[in-house]
Amino acid sequence: MGSHPPDADYFDQAYFEGNVSHYGGYSRHMAQRRVELLMAFFQKRFPQQIRGARILEIGCAYGYYLKALHEAGNEVFGLDISSYAIQRAREEFLPQRAEHLVCQSADEPYPFPDAHFDFIYSLDTIEHLPRPEVMLAECARTLRPGGVLYVVTPNKKSDVWVRPLYGPDRDASHINIRTAEGWLPEYRRYFEQVQVEYVNFESITAPRWYLRLLAWSVSWVHKPLKITHHLAFTARR
Repeated sequence: MGSHPPDADYFDQAYFEGNVSHYGGYSRHMAQRRVELLMAFFQKRFPQQIRGARILEIGCAYGYYLKALHEAGNEVFGLDISSYAIQRAREEFLPQRAEHLVCQSADEPYPFPDAHFDFIYSLDTIEHLPRPEVMLAECARTLRPGGVLYVVTPNKKSDVWVRPLYGPDRDASHINIRTAEGWLPEYRRYFEQVQVEYVNFESITAPRWYLRLLAWSVSWVHKPLKITHHLAFTARR
Protein backbone atom coordinates (compact mmCIF):
# COMPACT_ATOMS: atom_id res chain seq x y z
CA MET A 1 0.00 0.00 0.00
CA GLY A 2 1.18 3.49 -0.80
CA SER A 3 1.04 6.43 1.59
CA HIS A 4 0.55 9.34 -0.81
CA PRO A 5 -2.60 8.87 -2.93
CA PRO A 6 -3.04 11.10 -5.99
CA ASP A 7 -5.51 13.96 -5.66
CA ALA A 8 -8.77 14.27 -7.59
CA ASP A 9 -7.06 15.95 -10.56
CA TYR A 10 -5.26 12.68 -11.29
CA PHE A 11 -8.55 11.17 -12.51
CA ASP A 12 -8.86 13.34 -15.62
CA GLN A 13 -9.51 12.55 -19.27
CA ALA A 14 -6.05 11.03 -19.69
CA TYR A 15 -6.74 8.61 -16.84
CA PHE A 16 -9.86 7.20 -18.48
CA GLU A 17 -8.89 7.43 -22.14
CA GLY A 18 -5.10 7.21 -22.21
CA ASN A 19 -2.52 4.82 -20.82
CA VAL A 20 -2.38 6.03 -17.24
CA SER A 21 -4.62 3.31 -15.85
CA HIS A 22 -5.32 -0.30 -16.74
CA TYR A 23 -8.41 0.76 -18.71
CA GLY A 24 -6.35 1.38 -21.83
CA GLY A 25 -9.14 3.54 -23.24
CA TYR A 26 -12.81 3.62 -22.26
CA SER A 27 -13.97 2.75 -25.77
CA ARG A 28 -17.70 2.48 -26.39
CA HIS A 29 -17.31 -0.99 -27.90
CA MET A 30 -15.46 -2.31 -24.86
CA ALA A 31 -17.87 -0.57 -22.52
CA GLN A 32 -20.93 -2.04 -24.24
CA ARG A 33 -19.49 -5.54 -23.98
CA ARG A 34 -18.78 -5.03 -20.28
CA VAL A 35 -22.29 -3.69 -19.73
CA GLU A 36 -23.88 -6.72 -21.39
CA LEU A 37 -21.81 -9.17 -19.38
CA LEU A 38 -22.21 -7.39 -16.07
CA MET A 39 -25.98 -7.08 -16.52
CA ALA A 40 -26.21 -10.79 -17.31
CA PHE A 41 -24.20 -11.54 -14.18
CA PHE A 42 -26.31 -9.25 -11.99
CA GLN A 43 -29.54 -10.74 -13.35
CA LYS A 44 -28.34 -14.22 -12.47
CA ARG A 45 -26.66 -13.43 -9.15
CA PHE A 46 -28.76 -10.58 -7.73
CA PRO A 47 -32.16 -10.78 -9.46
CA GLN A 48 -34.11 -9.27 -6.56
CA GLN A 49 -31.63 -6.45 -6.04
CA ILE A 50 -31.83 -5.09 -9.60
CA ARG A 51 -35.59 -5.23 -10.12
CA GLY A 52 -37.32 -1.93 -9.41
CA ALA A 53 -34.60 -1.14 -6.88
CA ARG A 54 -32.69 1.88 -5.65
CA ILE A 55 -29.04 1.31 -6.63
CA LEU A 56 -25.76 3.11 -5.97
CA GLU A 57 -22.55 2.59 -7.95
CA ILE A 58 -19.38 3.75 -6.19
CA GLY A 59 -16.79 4.71 -8.79
CA CYS A 60 -19.35 5.07 -11.57
CA ALA A 61 -17.06 6.80 -14.12
CA TYR A 62 -19.16 7.62 -17.21
CA GLY A 63 -22.20 5.76 -15.92
CA TYR A 64 -22.29 2.97 -18.51
CA TYR A 65 -23.59 0.39 -16.04
CA LEU A 66 -25.97 2.80 -14.35
CA LYS A 67 -27.54 3.68 -17.70
CA ALA A 68 -28.33 0.00 -18.32
CA LEU A 69 -29.72 -0.43 -14.81
CA HIS A 70 -31.83 2.72 -15.23
CA GLU A 71 -33.23 1.40 -18.51
CA ALA A 72 -34.09 -1.85 -16.71
CA GLY A 73 -36.40 0.08 -14.39
CA ASN A 74 -34.22 0.91 -11.41
CA GLU A 75 -33.64 4.22 -9.64
CA VAL A 76 -29.90 4.79 -9.98
CA PHE A 77 -27.30 6.91 -8.22
CA GLY A 78 -23.59 7.26 -8.90
CA LEU A 79 -20.54 8.57 -7.10
CA ASP A 80 -17.08 9.27 -8.52
CA ILE A 81 -14.09 11.41 -7.54
CA SER A 82 -13.49 12.50 -11.15
CA SER A 83 -15.22 15.73 -12.15
CA TYR A 84 -14.42 14.88 -15.77
CA ALA A 85 -16.14 11.48 -15.57
CA ILE A 86 -19.16 12.81 -13.69
CA GLN A 87 -19.61 15.63 -16.21
CA ARG A 88 -19.59 13.13 -19.08
CA ALA A 89 -22.03 10.89 -17.25
CA ARG A 90 -24.41 13.80 -16.65
CA GLU A 91 -24.22 15.12 -20.19
CA GLU A 92 -23.99 11.99 -22.34
CA PHE A 93 -25.25 8.93 -20.51
CA LEU A 94 -27.64 9.87 -17.70
CA PRO A 95 -28.84 13.45 -18.28
CA GLN A 96 -32.24 12.48 -16.87
CA ARG A 97 -30.55 11.50 -13.59
CA ALA A 98 -27.85 14.18 -13.48
CA GLU A 99 -28.83 15.22 -9.96
CA HIS A 100 -28.20 11.64 -8.79
CA LEU A 101 -24.55 11.71 -9.89
CA VAL A 102 -22.25 12.98 -7.16
CA CYS A 103 -18.65 14.12 -7.55
CA GLN A 104 -16.73 13.24 -4.39
CA SER A 105 -14.28 10.72 -2.99
CA ALA A 106 -15.71 7.37 -1.96
CA ASP A 107 -14.07 7.61 1.47
CA GLU A 108 -15.96 10.69 2.62
CA PRO A 109 -19.46 10.81 4.18
CA TYR A 110 -22.13 10.24 1.52
CA PRO A 111 -24.96 12.73 0.90
CA PHE A 112 -27.62 10.02 1.19
CA PRO A 113 -29.95 9.17 4.08
CA ASP A 114 -29.74 6.03 6.17
CA ALA A 115 -31.20 2.81 4.73
CA HIS A 116 -31.58 4.43 1.30
CA PHE A 117 -30.36 1.72 -1.11
CA ASP A 118 -31.33 -1.84 -1.96
CA PHE A 119 -28.07 -2.60 -3.74
CA ILE A 120 -24.64 -0.95 -3.77
CA TYR A 121 -21.83 -2.11 -6.00
CA SER A 122 -18.27 -0.96 -6.65
CA LEU A 123 -15.89 -2.31 -9.28
CA ASP A 124 -12.16 -1.57 -9.07
CA THR A 125 -12.55 1.40 -6.74
CA ILE A 126 -11.82 0.53 -3.11
CA GLU A 127 -8.13 -0.06 -3.91
CA HIS A 128 -7.81 3.68 -4.69
CA LEU A 129 -8.90 4.76 -1.21
CA PRO A 130 -6.63 5.75 1.68
CA ARG A 131 -9.59 5.21 4.05
CA PRO A 132 -11.56 2.24 2.72
CA GLU A 133 -13.16 1.72 6.12
CA VAL A 134 -15.12 4.95 5.55
CA MET A 135 -16.54 3.58 2.31
CA LEU A 136 -17.61 0.35 4.01
CA ALA A 137 -19.13 2.21 6.95
CA GLU A 138 -21.09 4.49 4.61
CA CYS A 139 -22.29 1.51 2.58
CA ALA A 140 -23.51 -0.17 5.77
CA ARG A 141 -25.26 3.04 6.84
CA THR A 142 -26.99 3.71 3.52
CA LEU A 143 -28.04 0.12 2.77
CA ARG A 144 -31.51 -0.85 3.93
CA PRO A 145 -31.89 -3.95 6.13
CA GLY A 146 -31.57 -6.92 3.79
CA GLY A 147 -29.61 -4.84 1.27
CA VAL A 148 -26.54 -6.14 -0.56
CA LEU A 149 -23.08 -4.69 -1.19
CA TYR A 150 -20.95 -6.16 -4.01
CA VAL A 151 -17.30 -5.05 -4.30
CA VAL A 152 -14.64 -6.21 -6.77
CA THR A 153 -10.98 -5.31 -6.19
CA PRO A 154 -7.56 -6.60 -7.30
CA ASN A 155 -6.15 -9.58 -5.43
CA LYS A 156 -2.70 -8.95 -3.95
CA LYS A 157 -1.85 -12.65 -4.26
CA SER A 158 -2.15 -12.41 -8.04
CA ASP A 159 0.96 -10.27 -8.39
CA VAL A 160 3.48 -13.10 -8.70
CA TRP A 161 1.55 -15.45 -10.99
CA VAL A 162 -1.02 -13.44 -12.93
CA ARG A 163 0.58 -10.00 -13.24
CA PRO A 164 3.10 -11.11 -15.92
CA LEU A 165 0.16 -11.86 -18.22
CA TYR A 166 -1.74 -8.66 -17.49
CA GLY A 167 1.36 -6.48 -17.57
CA PRO A 168 2.68 -4.13 -14.89
CA ASP A 169 0.23 -2.07 -12.88
CA ARG A 170 0.69 1.44 -14.27
CA ASP A 171 -1.95 2.98 -12.04
CA ALA A 172 -0.24 4.98 -9.29
CA SER A 173 -3.59 5.40 -7.55
CA HIS A 174 -3.75 1.71 -6.60
CA ILE A 175 -2.63 2.32 -3.03
CA ASN A 176 -4.69 -0.27 -1.14
CA ILE A 177 -4.39 -3.70 -2.72
CA ARG A 178 -4.77 -6.56 -0.25
CA THR A 179 -5.39 -10.28 0.03
CA ALA A 180 -8.80 -11.66 0.97
CA GLU A 181 -7.50 -12.20 4.48
CA GLY A 182 -6.42 -8.57 4.61
CA TRP A 183 -9.86 -7.28 3.65
CA LEU A 184 -12.21 -9.58 5.57
CA PRO A 185 -11.79 -7.96 9.02
CA GLU A 186 -12.78 -4.59 7.52
CA TYR A 187 -16.00 -6.00 6.04
CA ARG A 188 -16.90 -7.91 9.20
CA ARG A 189 -16.77 -4.71 11.24
CA TYR A 190 -19.83 -3.44 9.37
CA PHE A 191 -21.68 -6.44 7.91
CA GLU A 192 -23.17 -9.56 9.45
CA GLN A 193 -22.74 -11.76 6.36
CA VAL A 194 -19.65 -11.57 4.14
CA GLN A 195 -18.70 -13.89 1.28
CA VAL A 196 -15.48 -13.66 -0.73
CA GLU A 197 -14.86 -15.20 -4.15
CA TYR A 198 -11.79 -15.35 -6.37
CA VAL A 199 -12.56 -14.10 -9.88
CA ASN A 200 -10.90 -12.92 -13.09
CA PHE A 201 -13.10 -9.86 -13.44
CA GLU A 202 -11.13 -8.24 -16.27
CA SER A 203 -11.47 -11.38 -18.38
CA ILE A 204 -14.98 -10.39 -19.44
CA THR A 205 -13.43 -8.30 -22.23
CA ALA A 206 -10.48 -10.54 -23.02
CA PRO A 207 -10.17 -12.66 -26.19
CA ARG A 208 -10.63 -16.44 -25.93
CA TRP A 209 -6.96 -17.21 -26.58
CA TYR A 210 -5.99 -14.99 -23.65
CA LEU A 211 -8.36 -16.78 -21.31
CA ARG A 212 -7.00 -20.17 -22.37
CA LEU A 213 -3.45 -18.95 -21.77
CA LEU A 214 -4.38 -17.58 -18.37
CA ALA A 215 -6.14 -20.80 -17.37
CA TRP A 216 -3.17 -22.91 -18.49
CA SER A 217 -0.65 -20.70 -16.73
CA VAL A 218 -2.23 -21.15 -13.29
CA SER A 219 -3.73 -24.62 -13.66
CA TRP A 220 -0.71 -26.37 -12.14
CA VAL A 221 -0.66 -24.18 -9.04
CA HIS A 222 -2.22 -25.57 -5.85
CA LYS A 223 -5.65 -23.98 -5.31
CA PRO A 224 -5.31 -21.73 -8.37
CA LEU A 225 -8.50 -19.78 -7.70
CA LYS A 226 -6.81 -18.06 -4.77
CA ILE A 227 -4.33 -16.33 -7.07
CA THR A 228 -6.84 -15.03 -9.62
CA HIS A 229 -6.67 -11.38 -10.52
CA HIS A 230 -9.62 -10.08 -8.50
CA LEU A 231 -11.50 -10.61 -5.26
CA ALA A 232 -15.28 -10.22 -5.12
CA PHE A 233 -16.97 -9.50 -1.79
CA THR A 234 -20.71 -9.86 -1.21
CA ALA A 235 -21.85 -8.34 2.08
CA ARG A 236 -25.37 -8.26 3.48
CA ARG A 237 -27.05 -6.16 6.17
